Amino acid sequence: KKADHFVDGLPFELVMAFFIIANAVVICVEVDTTEITKPPEWYWLATEGFFAFVFLVEVILKMAYNGWRWVFSEAWNFITLLITVCVLVDAAIFGPLKITTCFKAASLLRVLGLVRLRHQFRQ
Repeated sequence: KKADHFVDGLPFELVMAFFIIANAVVICVEVDTTEITKPPEWYWLATEGFFAFVFLVEVILKMAYNGWRWVFSEAWNFITLLITVCVLVDAAIFGPLKITTCFKAASLLRVLGLVRLRHQFRQ
C-alpha cells in the first residue's frame, strides 16, 4: 500500500513538523535580533541554507515516491512546493546578495499546514 510508505506516514510528517517549527523560531529570532545581539551574517546564511535543503529533500522524497501527482493531489502539496522553491531562491540567490525578500515570511505559512497533522492523529 502506498499509504504505508514512510514519506506518507505520521513519523515522517512529525519530523518535518519539527523542522517547520524550528525554521519558524529561527526566523522570529532573526527578525528580533539587534545589532548588538546579531550573530555573524554567515550564521543566518548557513541556517537558511540548511532549512532550504531539508525542505527540498522533503519535496524530492514525496515526488520520488508519489510522482508529480503528489503536487496536484492536494492544494497544500502545491503550496508546499511553491514555498520550497521560494525558500531555495531566497537562500541561494537573494541571501548571499543581501537582498531582503518576503520569501522568509512565505516559509512561515508552512506552520499553517501543521493543522492537517491533527487529522492524522485522530486516525
